[in-house]
Amino acid sequence: MKINVIILGAGNSTRMGTNENKVFMKINNKFILEYSIETFLKVNDITSIIVVYNKKDLEKIELISNKYDNVIFVEGGTSRQESLINGINKIDIDADKIIIHDAARPLIYIDVLNNIINASNNKKALIPVRTAIEGVKIIENNVITKSVNRDTVVFCQTPQIFDKDIILKLKENNKRGVIAFLLDSNIKLDIYHLEKNILKITTLDDFYYYDYLIRRELNEKDC
Repeated sequence: MKINVIILGAGNSTRMGTNENKVFMKINNKFILEYSIETFLKVNDITSIIVVYNKKDLEKIELISNKYDNVIFVEGGTSRQESLINGINKIDIDADKIIIHDAARPLIYIDVLNNIINASNNKKALIPVRTAIEGVKIIENNVITKSVNRDTVVFCQTPQIFDKDIILKLKENNKRGVIAFLLDSNIKLDIYHLEKNILKITTLDDFYYYDYLIRRELNEKDC
């Protein structure tokens, strides 16, 4: 099986409250983006990695572009959808599966990644999820109006893996997000219940927590 990976890192990180793209903040002297790249490079079935970046980050991309073989760097668009299309334009014609991953989720455990890939066999689309553990409510005008059975709710994470043909259809019709497009197209979305949380860095608190987690992981490897 040949897998291509599209890593989306072209956002503006407006919720971080900083002046820089969060995927170019550093943990242990390494860009957050690099953690995802290096994890995917460890998987033999992954034949190409495509990193989609914001053009304002070109200088930082130039700092790392020569470090990684088999990694393609492509400028993103003005929206997540446009950036994804730019990445799709670079996938290999002979790829079987396409992984889409948020660069802001740097701590991908290699065993979990391999489990997701193995679970994607004979599935058109596989979405890693975490179950809801707290109460879920619907609100209107800042008032709770309805309770939702949390057993029917999951939180979607990445890396998400799809048949290449589905991703090519997305390219032709992409006006909404990936999952919304697939639901509208009546394509079955299988889920994979994650053993470990692949958290997304959205705020500075998330960054500091990830800094702790990654340094702990590195310390455990050294022991």
